[in-house]
Amino acid sequence: MHDLADSKAYRYAHHQIELPDAVDELQRLAERTGLTADQDLVQNVIAGPFAWVRGHLQDNAAQDCDLPEPHGENLPPDYASQLVKRFELDDPRDAWKHTGELPPTADFRNGPIGPERAGKPHSYKPADSTVDAFLNLVRLGDRERLRIWLDDHRRDAPYLLEYLRAV
Repeated sequence: MHDLADSKAYRYAHHQIELPDAVDELQRLAERTGLTADQDLVQNVIAGPFAWVRGHLQDNAAQDCDLPEPHGENLPPDYASQLVKRFELDDPRDAWKHTGELPPTADFRNGPIGPERAGKPHSYKPADSTVDAFLNLVRLGDRERLRIWLDDHRRDAPYLLEYLRAV
């Protein structure tokens, strides 16, 4: 999966594939092979190469994050652990590892985190890579492609459409 994510990031960097298509193909592969049991790991494997590539693309603005920009082989030795920490802090199921809070119950960690958890303190939010892919498709202006993509992301669609209205 790591090599395939690297390959897709390379193709994205060289304008051979769109970001939403690359990420969706990797996610579908993870689902077909049963890797989504550990969705956090899947997101980390997918996001790593794209974060590195986006840092090198001339036409993308610098990422707004507190991590150093990756430059070739001069990455800090703990760059991967910094990325994982940032991803975990963004996920209500894992943030406790860094905040000193008590860990959530196993039911919360393993259960759904969408609207079916109404009344619970944490609401569902798709991965940042999904939001980025959605915004990229909106910018492209292809309504049919966006409709098909949203149809494949039914769980994320309500959040994404509300997010679009807010911005």
